[in-house]
Amino acid sequence: MNQFSRIFQERPFVLMVSLVENTIESARAARGAGADCVKVHTSVTHAASGRSFGPLDDYRDVFSAMIDTLKIPVGIVPGAGLAMTTDETRAMKELGFLFIDGFASNLPTDILRLESVGKMCAVTQLHSMEAITELSSLSIDAVEADIVQHDGYGQRLSVDDLVALRLVAKASRKPVVVPSQRLLVPGDIPALIECGVKGVMIGVVVTGYTTEGIRDATMQFRRAIDQALAAPEAR
Repeated sequence: MNQFSRIFQERPFVLMVSLVENTIESARAARGAGADCVKVHTSVTHAASGRSFGPLDDYRDVFSAMIDTLKIPVGIVPGAGLAMTTDETRAMKELGFLFIDGFASNLPTDILRLESVGKMCAVTQLHSMEAITELSSLSIDAVEADIVQHDGYGQRLSVDDLVALRLVAKASRKPVVVPSQRLLVPGDIPALIECGVKGVMIGVVVTGYTTEGIRDATMQFRRAIDQALAAPEAR
């Protein structure tokens, strides 16, 4: 079992932070405020923030320092499309990334053979429940439920969203993580726990663009998760 998979074994609900910038400052802010792991990006334009990220080589020194100092799992989005090479995959492993995250349609089959590196595959509203079941049967460790269409980003989580997430959680044989495509608030946490997902990943829609925003949002969600898990109904 890789270290990323072990997080879901050790924690009943995981708090992940998707960094809006590949900086040590933002990563430290997330870790200090209670994040269980963080995620960086390369070779992609991020849909929610509009930020563009360069190739892995542009960030090698930053990523190496980040991974050495954080002492929590750091994951990477390796870009869009199927252009990731075996050399890049090897470099990600050697740098110390503990998981790779990407849309199932963008990840080459090579990553399934990386036993020591965790894999989180994102599904969209186009995936059937049967497809999610089959995907989660592969050698991956978590499913990211990116099921909100782009024109719905930033809106509040609805009851319909909870129904959709409950269906994904029931279909998946691996833990399901909810990214903040919607404007998640700490008060959503009890409902998310109840619908069967195993974590949230807050990003720019929730944190904003500043280090202070990352720190404050992570702290608020950490508190909400801890309180929800301590409540009698969660036991």
